[in-house]
Amino acid sequence: IFPTKMGWMWCCSQRAEEKGKCELVVHYLYQYGNNPINDYLRQDGFESLLLKDQVSAWENVISKGVTVSVIPTGKSFVLKYSYANVVSHEFGATNVGFGLSYALPIIVALLSAQKDDLIIIENPETHLHPAGQSEIAKLIAYAAQIGVQVIVETHSDHVINALRIAIKKQISSISKNDAHIIHIGRNPQNSLPYIWQIK
Repeated sequence: IFPTKMGWMWCCSQRAEEKGKCELVVHYLYQYGNNPINDYLRQDGFESLLLKDQVSAWENVISKGVTVSVIPTGKSFVLKYSYANVVSHEFGATNVGFGLSYALPIIVALLSAQKDDLIIIENPETHLHPAGQSEIAKLIAYAAQIGVQVIVETHSDHVINALRIAIKKQISSISKNDAHIIHIGRNPQNSLPYIWQIK
């Protein structure tokens, strides 16, 4: 669940019977797709600040040439993907790489976030190649830059390294004091959990 100033956004269901439809995120995108996002969250090279265009721009990092669209169908909405190099074909979420659908609610939540929002993300790296993982981490850094608190649970060194690079190269204005990497493990001698902040 992602809290935003416009309400709560539910993440995409991972259950097989849902087939990656992501109805609530898709509905949110349909409802607020023409709203402008914060300029700091804009993907490099894409001028439009509309939420729907920036979602496509960030999904482009995951799968080159992709455009995301939402089609209303009576009482629900259908998510479609099209590619610049494939003429007149639209694909459903089940016919493209699952990384696109998995990353969609993360991208929408981050792009919709405003100062003082809190976003909790579990495994943003799932189903993404390393470059895509790094770009999602960059978007997380951009969101933190505008005052969004982001808590990320990850197993990906690409996500952690991309955040470190964003801080070191000042890709975003967050400092090393604003970002904390915390390792949670279990003590092998007594099986009690421990928390270790990595510096």
